[in-house]
Amino acid sequence: MLVPIYGFVQGDTIGVLVFAHDDMTIAGVIEKLRASTSVRVDTGATGSGDARAWELRIGDRVVAPNLTVDEAGLTALDRVDLRRRGAP
Repeated sequence: MLVPIYGFVQGDTIGVLVFAHDDMTIAGVIEKLRASTSVRVDTGATGSGDARAWELRIGDRVVAPNLTVDEAGLTALDRVDLRRRGAP
């Protein structure tokens, strides 16, 4: 099932809506967010190992990249924040 997710990427000025399958990994969601904002934010080359420099947060919780969207508990129109590792 497709899950629409609101994503806010550190350094961007607007949020984006991405669609993820419930069995997609959080690493896949990170790649979608990086690709979707790459025209405005330098997130490194998408598809590269640079994705490890980023972490996805739901509220104050950092989500492990190997979890699926379903396992992370994401539901339709949830907000996630993509930040560089170690950023406040």
